[in-house]
Amino acid sequence: MTDIMEGIRILDFSQEIQGPWGTAMLADMGAEVIKVERRLTGEMTRHARADGGVSAYFTVHNRGKKSITLDVKKPEAVKIIHEIAATSDVIVNNWRIGVLDRLGFGYEQLKEIKPDIIFLSSTTFGPKGPWAHKPGRDTLGQAAGGLMHVTGMEDDYPLPAGALVGDHASGIVVALAVLAALRYRDQTGHGQRVDTSLYGTVMAMQAWEISQRAIVGTEMERAGRNHSFALKGAWGAFKTADGFICMAGVMPDNWDAFCEALDSPGLLADPRFALPEVRQANADALQDELDTIFVTRTSDEWLQRLEAAEQLVAPIQTYDEVIESEQAIVNGYIETIDDPTHGPLRVVGTPVSMSEAKIAVRGPAPELGQQTEELLLELGYSWEDIARLRDDEVI
Repeated sequence: MTDIMEGIRILDFSQEIQGPWGTAMLADMGAEVIKVERRLTGEMTRHARADGGVSAYFTVHNRGKKSITLDVKKPEAVKIIHEIAATSDVIVNNWRIGVLDRLGFGYEQLKEIKPDIIFLSSTTFGPKGPWAHKPGRDTLGQAAGGLMHVTGMEDDYPLPAGALVGDHASGIVVALAVLAALRYRDQTGHGQRVDTSLYGTVMAMQAWEISQRAIVGTEMERAGRNHSFALKGAWGAFKTADGFICMAGVMPDNWDAFCEALDSPGLLADPRFALPEVRQANADALQDELDTIFVTRTSDEWLQRLEAAEQLVAPIQTYDEVIESEQAIVNGYIETIDDPTHGPLRVVGTPVSMSEAKIAVRGPAPELGQQTEELLLELGYSWEDIARLRDDEVI
């Protein structure tokens, strides 16, 4: 199968999740991704939650990449970066605005070396405005972007999502932006600066909800077990005899079938729930009724009954269940890396597949500085040069 990104070299200064997840997916597509790391310690996520000696944090976001270690504050290290940039197609970073410029390898500096370079910066709040220079993390993006405001129970604390969804979605946007910029370069021959942000991504994750408020003026409520604009009552998590399932509303033309699947003629006859608009007005009462019904059978029993009635339902899976899910494995959403040190490691894959092109995890995360010598030799440095650079603490 064809590698979509074959021949594309990406010089990756990004760290943690926002940039590395995007470049990991581009590596899955066949790009050569060269990760620049601190000379002695490497990226800090190498050591984050390193249970059993392996950092899942670092592994999943950096699989299939190459690692070069440099002290970027030293002139010879900057020279090496310039030399690698001259052979690269894309630069990716998620540093605060101006940091790479001060170090000597910002967009204008690298553009002089490689005029058609694509230089992507993924910041927290975007490249313009009063917050442009603010540092941040996923939770701050969720807070400022409105997601926390609508998450959690009414009259309680606003809650962030239970996973770093803003950072990971930002990584997907990074990959999308790189692909779009490469397409533009194919058409025009020109590179450019590209900006993405965590803040903008979190807002894009709520495109309908925010637009609904802006255009229609609908009052936003804390989502709780429901969704501010969705079919309430039969929405969200419900406890069963042995776990939880999730409903995503009942379509108006499927209400009778839903009540039959629940074996609840009383629910069907109840005037509070006779019509869709009445069910919405009595959503809390409907939820209370369903709470008493769903606890009477197991999750599997309800899933079988409700799926047979073509209802919108799914199991609420633990991470262990997701990892072992046949559905996830067969689609490549969970993949196995053969790590030379730690053996088989299961990681989340790229959520895209193609019939004619290969998209798959290409290998484990690199050891710290694993390809430093290889890359320097490729640039024309001799072994004597490499030994001197090491003695001078450049690499």
